[in-house]
Amino acid sequence: MSKSYEDDYDSPTSSRNSVSAGLLNSEDVNKDFPLVAPRKRWITPARVHLAALYTILLVFTLQALKTWFSKPVDISLGNLYTPAKEVIEYEEIEFTWNFWDKGEYMGFPTDEKDKMWSDLYNFGTSGIPNEEAKKLPYPTVPVPDEPDKSLVMLDVWHQLHCLNTIRRMMYPERWPEIWTKHEDGTINYDTVEMLHIDHCIDHIRQTLQCFGDTAPTSFFYHPTKGNNPSPWGTHMCKNFDNLKEWSVERQIVHFSMHDKLGTGKKHDDFEIKPKGSGYGGSAKDVEGLRFEDVTEAREMVGEVKIHM
Repeated sequence: MSKSYEDDYDSPTSSRNSVSAGLLNSEDVNKDFPLVAPRKRWITPARVHLAALYTILLVFTLQALKTWFSKPVDISLGNLYTPAKEVIEYEEIEFTWNFWDKGEYMGFPTDEKDKMWSDLYNFGTSGIPNEEAKKLPYPTVPVPDEPDKSLVMLDVWHQLHCLNTIRRMMYPERWPEIWTKHEDGTINYDTVEMLHIDHCIDHIRQTLQCFGDTAPTSFFYHPTKGNNPSPWGTHMCKNFDNLKEWSVERQIVHFSMHDKLGTGKKHDDFEIKPKGSGYGGSAKDVEGLRFEDVTEAREMVGEVKIHM
């Protein structure tokens, strides 16, 4: 045979040479035909910055949602509209125990103390846009000389006024005009002043029943007096400064309870509803009204609504 066995099958030496040659040429082959694509870096500065930005946004979003859903909801008005809704915030207030140690609003009245009480509510008459006034549960009257505004008052100022009225009643030496006596020296309770005080007591009663403070009161034991309600307590309260600021910003100063505001309504136009327990029955404030006599004043007690 002209072709040897070695020609058909390379010798081990030649095979090793071929393999070596192939290995030596692999770099050239890979350059022309790469078997695996180069791995790209996933973590880059741009991606790190983007991830950090998303994380910050997520944290702020979660915090905002937590604040929103954890904020106490004002359900005290139910579906009733209040123009001060946007400023209502709640805060925990620790009540002080003023008994033997009198607080600044307590004690025998002085000019300074009287002013402190008056400053709690003497800005209470506010003017709101007529569009907002249309949402009120009861109609109201226009602001004098400002026909685009209507008069309104947050009831907290009415309540504080009533409480101050009762406080004054405790000191006849300072406010003797509150008390009228019969010829025999006994107190005459059939006066408009007494009617006003009676109304104020009942208005505060209705307010306390309405809001029904459910803050728990603990007890403590005294060796000689036994178990007593704790004088300290934490309450969830509306932010008073917010309500005050809202009213001060809208205060109507050129207004008197006796102003004729162009409604043409007189006392005869009042619709008197039957008396009740209120929260029942609700005697609305009659301060500033002038009656023929006390009998007519007593008949006016009850829920009063003006025909509009």
